[in-house]
Amino acid sequence: MNHTFYEKGRNLPILDKVDVVVVGGGPAGLIAAIASARNKASTLLIERFGFLGGMAATGLPLHAFIAADGTRVIKGIPQEVVDRLIRNKGSPGHMPGKIVSKTMRGSTAPIDPEVFKQVALEMLEEANSKILLYTLAVDGIVQRNIVKGVILENKSGRQAVLAKVVIDASGDGDIAARCGASFEKGRKEDGLMQPPSLMFTLANVDTEKSDSFPKDKLFQLTKEANQKGELPAPVNQLWYFTIQKGVVAVNGTRVNRIDGTQALDLTQAEIELRKQIPKVVSFLKRYVSGFESSVLVGTGPIIGVRETRRIIGEYVLTGEDVLQARQFEDQIAKSGYFLDIHNPNGAGVQRAYIKGGASYGIPYRCLIPKKIDNLVVAGRCISTTFEAHASTRVMGPCMAIGQAAGTAAALAVREGVPPRKLEAEKLRQTLLEQGAIV
Repeated sequence: MNHTFYEKGRNLPILDKVDVVVVGGGPAGLIAAIASARNKASTLLIERFGFLGGMAATGLPLHAFIAADGTRVIKGIPQEVVDRLIRNKGSPGHMPGKIVSKTMRGSTAPIDPEVFKQVALEMLEEANSKILLYTLAVDGIVQRNIVKGVILENKSGRQAVLAKVVIDASGDGDIAARCGASFEKGRKEDGLMQPPSLMFTLANVDTEKSDSFPKDKLFQLTKEANQKGELPAPVNQLWYFTIQKGVVAVNGTRVNRIDGTQALDLTQAEIELRKQIPKVVSFLKRYVSGFESSVLVGTGPIIGVRETRRIIGEYVLTGEDVLQARQFEDQIAKSGYFLDIHNPNGAGVQRAYIKGGASYGIPYRCLIPKKIDNLVVAGRCISTTFEAHASTRVMGPCMAIGQAAGTAAALAVREGVPPRKLEAEKLRQTLLEQGAIV
């Protein structure tokens, strides 16, 4: 093998040559890398931060392993992660959640971010997946619409990694876009995307009082505070229990008209969201029972970006598919999470619920970009409409999609075919044998 790769007038050192490269170590990418390595593909996971887990490292719980009608919809490697968290006192497991509606419940699993980070590393190492942290994948290596690897940037400089299959689990579809895949952003009428948030944690909360605080009253108080200027208009109030007594994770900040694929926008969002946190804390202490003596003890290490690119694949999942609980012959995962659209241009959240509290299928075709071979997408950048994305974007479904993506990549390598040509039924049977629900 040559030890350099020629790129635009210069030779880059080839860092590695593997079967599968996974870009992004969030919930989808983590599970994809574990699945790929377990299926005997040499695998390298590339992560831009010094930790794994993405939004799981911010205090956000894992939603929707159980649908609103009580049906289990996610198992496999994602459930192994939860089981390992439970054993390490990093989660109580799946708890009934009232986030679906007053009468229909789903599930939520509080997690300790620090335990999650450790479990993620342990499971990757046990699967014999390689890991490269503090590294950004900045471009794809593409020849005649066939992806051959990725270009990296880190403290060591610019390098190349060659691979038979690349999985884009960056959340933003960065590599897929750079490889030439078509994509959409935002809603049809104006291109605006759901706003990002910055999670933070409060200690010394009387959670019995806060949990019993009337939600209707909370929403009215928030609206009044918006009108008085005590809170920025986009801000909503939502908090989750953590595994520590008296500590809650607050998802209460919002900033509109942000494009998470633009560094200037992300910088603006970071500044604005941090300005909002003291205002949200003050509001909770002043108006909401249980928060009177609360103290700020931490903020998320990264902004929670809800939406950016949606890669256009061989099938585009629609909001109607979600709400009608549609099933597909090639589905490789299921989700029971409702449509959860945070207003891209103002306050409030628009919600719509799946028929009968059931679940819908996610087709393998949503993971396969049009016209580009040897590339699979996983996580929130899969092929959906703006509406369907509001359901598939949360961590539970993203983890299930990750297992399918990693398994598909490994099987494609084993059979010597591009992922597009892999038989969906063979993938489905392998996932079933390995504990997933399809």
